[in-house]
Amino acid sequence: MLDYPGGVFPTGQVCDPALDPKDPKPRAFKIPQDQMAWENYDPELQAGAPLALQVVARRWEDEKAMKALRMIADVVQV
Repeated sequence: MLDYPGGVFPTGQVCDPALDPKDPKPRAFKIPQDQMAWENYDPELQAGAPLALQVVARRWEDEKAMKALRMIADVVQV
């Protein structure tokens, strides 16, 4: 949608309701979708769901995104 290169990689962890509780007090939302995501977040429902992280670079900087993913893979892989 934004034409930014990126990649996603698994972290090997899962959502834990004790570590990822819902914020009790909502903050100022910039767009309606942020508020909708906050309202729909249920730590118990999402317990055990796999987590992943995303690397995104600026437009036309595909090589930087790939290099960052390689660097991360070198550090986290055993």
